[in-house]
Amino acid sequence: MTDPSLFGLGHRRITISTIGLLPGIDKLTREYPQVNLTFSLHSPYDDQRSELMPINDRFPVRDVLNALDRHIRHTGRKVYIAYILLRGVNDSTAHAEAVAELLRGRGPGEHLYHVNLIPYNSTEVTPESYRTSDSNQIESFVRVLKSKGIKVTIRTQFGSDINAACGQLYSTE
Repeated sequence: MTDPSLFGLGHRRITISTIGLLPGIDKLTREYPQVNLTFSLHSPYDDQRSELMPINDRFPVRDVLNALDRHIRHTGRKVYIAYILLRGVNDSTAHAEAVAELLRGRGPGEHLYHVNLIPYNSTEVTPESYRTSDSNQIESFVRVLKSKGIKVTIRTQFGSDINAACGQLYSTE
């Protein structure tokens, strides 16, 4: 992607999203320090995160955050935390407090963490247990994070009308 004879993209125009594969984070830190990094968290609790993302059993949240701290120290670059909000699953005030607790006190680079909240995109084939958080709950989540000094953005949804938004790519046939 960065080869000038091919695409010639600048490293800072590329973002790698990871579910928390520690060897990959370490390699990115060493070999591509200017590439942006996003970590998909989705729950601050290891047991719940393991249910949502079984990779957590192999690479627990705290280990991943330690690798992200090393990444920040080495690169001086911001790390984004992706967090899909699921109604009644991971969108409570307690979840927001726990996310803030994970990101606070991480040392001199703690200000380089930025949470991107992603409202879940429901479809007709989505399990009943996964639904979009209501706007009041999303705003409450944001208020808690901001009150704790965590930088946060609600990601704008694109493509949900054509079943192509985050988490929606599937075929109806």
